[in-house]
Amino acid sequence: MESAIIDPEVNRAITEANAPRHSDQSPSQWLKSNLFNSWYNTIVTVVFGALGLLFAFFALRFLIFTARWEPVRDNLQLFFVGRFPREETTRLVVQLLALSGAGGLFAGWLRQRARIEAELAGVEPKRTSPRELVGSYWASVLFLVVSMIIGVTTFRPWLIVVGCVISAATCFVITMKPRRGAFGIALALAPLVPFLLAAGVLTFIPDLSNSSAYMIAAGATVVLALTQYLRNPAVTLSAAALLGVSGFQVLSGTSQLSWVFLTLALIPGAFALTSSSGKESSPLPGILGSIVFGGGVVFYVVFNGFTSVRWITLLAGLAVAVWALVSAANGDGGNGRRLGMVTVLGFATWQIGRLIGLEGIDWVDWGGLHLNLVVAAASTALAFPMGLLLALGRRSSLPVLRWLCTAYIEMIRGVPLISLLLMAQLFIGFFLSSGGNSNTLTTKSLVVITMFSSAYIAEIVRGGLQAVPTGQTEAGQAMGMSPAKITRLLVLPQALKAVIPAMVGQFISLFKDTSLLTIIGVLEFLGVREIIHAQPDFRGFGLVETLVFVAFGFWAISFTMSRESQRLERSLDVGAR
Repeated sequence: MESAIIDPEVNRAITEANAPRHSDQSPSQWLKSNLFNSWYNTIVTVVFGALGLLFAFFALRFLIFTARWEPVRDNLQLFFVGRFPREETTRLVVQLLALSGAGGLFAGWLRQRARIEAELAGVEPKRTSPRELVGSYWASVLFLVVSMIIGVTTFRPWLIVVGCVISAATCFVITMKPRRGAFGIALALAPLVPFLLAAGVLTFIPDLSNSSAYMIAAGATVVLALTQYLRNPAVTLSAAALLGVSGFQVLSGTSQLSWVFLTLALIPGAFALTSSSGKESSPLPGILGSIVFGGGVVFYVVFNGFTSVRWITLLAGLAVAVWALVSAANGDGGNGRRLGMVTVLGFATWQIGRLIGLEGIDWVDWGGLHLNLVVAAASTALAFPMGLLLALGRRSSLPVLRWLCTAYIEMIRGVPLISLLLMAQLFIGFFLSSGGNSNTLTTKSLVVITMFSSAYIAEIVRGGLQAVPTGQTEAGQAMGMSPAKITRLLVLPQALKAVIPAMVGQFISLFKDTSLLTIIGVLEFLGVREIIHAQPDFRGFGLVETLVFVAFGFWAISFTMSRESQRLERSLDVGAR
């Protein structure tokens, strides 16, 4: 049989597509093969190269010589944190250190998961090179460095940045395997680094006493030591979530619903440490857990008083407790045991929050880029699971559920976000009682952005679900798996992997949409310009410069998200079959 003849052009295209991302060519060879490989490419390169050089000349001349950056330099703190109380700046520093540590732990969790999956598959785990990290984060680092060069005149902000880097690096290395030698000793002592940060960073802050700094360091050390000792991915994830939630509660306080978020953060680790290896021999743990959960729901409603929402919570909670109790009586006590564990964690975090008694700072005092990031992060964390449930509901076989989810998605997607933000000032107050406090406007905005983003996320996830071959579901059915397990273990992982690019694009759009908050009177990053140019010294002065600075900040963060998405796609082989 004659071998198939492949067109040379097709062969060359296949070779180029399979070539490594980073070539070993010298700069001159790369230029010749990519920009000057034909006469028309040479013309295009020369013309657009000249235009690019001309644009770069005028841009650099403006940025370095003619631009007047006094409005940015004198109001840099206003750009970043708005009207945040200056006497409470300590909380921002603690939040930055906690969130940096949470980021390091989350990266370590991803590495642990990748290592376990690689060991199960019998392959070497993929490693991220320093070049890839630089390619992902250089824009955000550049924005931070330029901002500090423009407006920082003391060493303390630089010290805080160094502390954040040390916090992230420390939390990442404690997730690594034990080593021998000097590095192993340093790795074993890594959980003590929070005390060094307390001595080197927090004690330089005038409003924070040394005792408070070292108490914070002691709590962080306990979390890191347990994470390093247990070396369980679920525990690492819980530690990352705990640091992240704690960083948020430093500003919002430990009252109201803070215990809910702390409980959710602890659930993965608690479930992993208390899960049974096989089927439970006795239904007693499940029965006790169901009773504890039902009692906890009744206690919560009675303690806080009866309202319409709490009546619904009481009825729903008792229905779940009865369902878990019946399941335990029939031999499946896992649900009851888990509900009991959640109840115990919730009661413990509630009591700890009451014991700490940290008062929160009103939303009205939050502002600047800090508010944009917080609203974007909170909306993303809330909108993703909501959109996931909406996507599953739209594909449900239950007609009522399918119609309700479809109606919600189409109604929200058909209205501009700015219209929803304006309507929220009138309508959401009927559903969320604010008690007349000053944080209502930002809360309403957060609810609206979450609802708006969840509708788009639902459609993105639905597209991923439709892309999964039906053979996957049939294979799960042949193995005797339940519909819930088929969706959770087979369909959803493949669907979410396929829609990573679209999902990150939606998150970037969500972050940029937070600039619309200025229209309804919320002081975010873009809205700070109005306050600056209302000052007598800068009225009608530096308008272009402040706009360039704001645009640079939005671009740097959005570009970092995009590059990190591309790195994640390469590591997961998105698009590969």
